[in-house]
Amino acid sequence: MKRLSIFSLVFLMILASVTSAYSGTQSKKGTSITNVTELQAMQNDLAGTYYLANDIDASATSGWNDDAGFGPVGDGSTPFTGIFDGNGHTITGLYMNRPSSNEVGLFGYIDGGEVKNVGLINVDINSSGSFHAGGLAGIVEGSTVINCYVTGAVSGNAGNAGGLISLNSGIITNCFSVCVVDGASPGGLISSNSGGTYNDCFWDTETSGQATSGGGTGKTTAQMKQQATFENWNFSTIWAIVEDVSYPTLR
Repeated sequence: MKRLSIFSLVFLMILASVTSAYSGTQSKKGTSITNVTELQAMQNDLAGTYYLANDIDASATSGWNDDAGFGPVGDGSTPFTGIFDGNGHTITGLYMNRPSSNEVGLFGYIDGGEVKNVGLINVDINSSGSFHAGGLAGIVEGSTVINCYVTGAVSGNAGNAGGLISLNSGIITNCFSVCVVDGASPGGLISSNSGGTYNDCFWDTETSGQATSGGGTGKTTAQMKQQATFENWNFSTIWAIVEDVSYPTLR
């Protein structure tokens, strides 16, 4: 048998390394989520590690659970403590009509967890009788939220409502909301802040109908479509924007 030259061995090692780096099965750890049913199943393991393998169409949730829609992942007694990585993907058309729930959002309650790299598009969340409603989460405590955004509508007429989160005491970085927000105590991005830290987070004061927020910086629609507004964000590898046309999107 012929011996491989040193050059050939080096080439094969490099090829194996590149193949591994770009293999979908090896580049992400945890449970992959490919549809909205699997998204809901996170409720079965609130300490798990998850990532989106593709964009998710959640419009079918409008007919779930006798029209109550999607069930919030985690609550005050059993919060989400795991890791959720949207992997740059989107969840579109998430529907929730839960006036009797205390924490409403994709995640009801996050405590000590991490949520990142996901866009929620055209959420329809109605929790008129609940205490806390947010597009991404009802309550976030001692957790990290980074590179997330929400569009659509969040209503919590009898309680706190925020476009991204209702009550926050985690670290929030590079997030924004353009949701219409309605509630007894509404906030464009966050309804109520409990010691939370906000790094370069924004909300649209015009689309939200809210001039104030428990955290973040309010900007006009025009400003939200300009890269200069998000001066510390990474538009090389994480975010993209069409100047004066679109809001930022994840790559």
